[in-house]
Amino acid sequence: GVICYHSLDGTLRMVNGSACRVLGRTRDELIGANLREFIPVEYYEGYERYLQLAAQNGHFQGLLTLQGANGRRIALAYQNFVFDSDDGPLVMAHGIDISDRVRIEGLNRRMARVLDSSPDFVAFFDKDGQPTYLNRAARDMCGLSRDTAVTGLTLEDLLGGESEARPFREALEKARVTGTPCRTETGIRHRDGRLTPVAQMVVAQGNIHGAVEFYAVIARDISERLRDERFIRATEERFRRVVESLQEVIFETDAAGVWTYLNPAWTEITGFTPDETLGRRMSEFVIDDDRELHERRILPLLRGEKAVSRYEVRYRSHRDGFRWMEVHARMTNDSGTVGVSGTLRDVTEQRELSDAVVRAGQEALAASRLKSEFVANVSHEVRTPINGVIGLTTLLLDTTLTAEQRDLGEGIRSSAEALLTIVNDVLDLSKIEAGKLTIEPVSFDLRRELASALEPVTVKALKKGLSLVTEVAPEVPHSIISDPTRIRQVLINLADNAIKFTHRGTVTVRITAISVDGEKARLRFAVSDQGIGIPADKCDVIFESFRQADGSMTRKYGG
Repeated sequence: GVICYHSLDGTLRMVNGSACRVLGRTRDELIGANLREFIPVEYYEGYERYLQLAAQNGHFQGLLTLQGANGRRIALAYQNFVFDSDDGPLVMAHGIDISDRVRIEGLNRRMARVLDSSPDFVAFFDKDGQPTYLNRAARDMCGLSRDTAVTGLTLEDLLGGESEARPFREALEKARVTGTPCRTETGIRHRDGRLTPVAQMVVAQGNIHGAVEFYAVIARDISERLRDERFIRATEERFRRVVESLQEVIFETDAAGVWTYLNPAWTEITGFTPDETLGRRMSEFVIDDDRELHERRILPLLRGEKAVSRYEVRYRSHRDGFRWMEVHARMTNDSGTVGVSGTLRDVTEQRELSDAVVRAGQEALAASRLKSEFVANVSHEVRTPINGVIGLTTLLLDTTLTAEQRDLGEGIRSSAEALLTIVNDVLDLSKIEAGKLTIEPVSFDLRRELASALEPVTVKALKKGLSLVTEVAPEVPHSIISDPTRIRQVLINLADNAIKFTHRGTVTVRITAISVDGEKARLRFAVSDQGIGIPADKCDVIFESFRQADGSMTRKYGG
């Protein structure tokens, strides 16, 4: 050990060889020097307390930190006493260099701080499996306070019972025998009974002779991971049940278009089992006539040229030859592996229904055409004798007749002309339904044509004591190109109808311009009256074929 004499002020009077070696100086350099010269600056305050102890006590001990020639810090555990000499009181100091032990203890403290900051269970066990150290997380997991000594505790005491200690002891043994880390999943029970599931790693640290010196154990709380795994399993199970209960086929393929997954709906619809289908290409199950369309729609997805495709093709079926399938396909790319996933929806019944509707529509159109042709032929045939009746009646009226005979002749001609009007209207209706009604545009004076068209109904209005007024806005062009016959026909029908349902007042025929753009104009023709009107809830009905707002009007107003 280090032995030296120094005065109460710290001046060295004698040093032994060990002191010279520890401080890295010769005896001549040390004798006469003051101990303060070998004290690190940050330890000056401690050195002053050391001198005070020397002056006050005959015997004292403690720890003093010195600094050697190379800057090395030296921790001396000293035991000193004061004695009297010819030169006055001297301190005989006897110290032992414990620097290595202090460094180890410091390292252990730093390591403990690091380990205490870890959220994982960290523990060390001696070669017999008895605990020697637990970090903060390990103590919290076991329910031990910071002050509880772990030395002397058994594994059962530490981990909560035999059932928890047994797998832990087996892991220690396996690590010892194999010489490799042993990884297991087990549980650690808290003092309050809570069990924490952990994934642990046990390492057996051996010496150069192969004997185990200690065990290191690191365990991580896997409660959250297990919850996540249970949630994922439950979610996957729910998803599987949903997918398997769907009526639509769910499918996946690889980059070559080979089936890799099909839900049970595939077998229910086509009759093909998974063993017959998986591992084979989609196109093998498409009927020959539709295969080209299928390849044209699916290959761009497999090549990554397109993201989505939707089409209808026929897939082979064990039961009835084929089934129409609506394909919704989407390109997938999982970690660089391209494929296709999507659904197949059986639309066979919809296709059959759609085809039936088309056929029914075609048959209805054919029947309508036949009806229109029949009505047109009948109308043409009926007009000939009616025109004959009108012509002969006109000739008859040109002869000498009695007043009664003339009235009867006028009645015959009027009835015949009314009948001819009805026949012409029926013929026009048949042309409209057959899509053969033509518009013959010609140039004409609108105002003159309007006056001419309304002349017959003007007489009818005067007979009922009504006023028939025509209003043409100034911006309406005088000469237009349109079909005067159709305009006349519509205006006469509307004006005649307005006069029929008006008892007193005015019937107005009004023409206004919606827009005039150069040589193009949009005109509005409106007929208004002061008659009985039409209820709001009947406005849609009057535009249906052979419908009136009120059926009793036929009897009262003649249609």
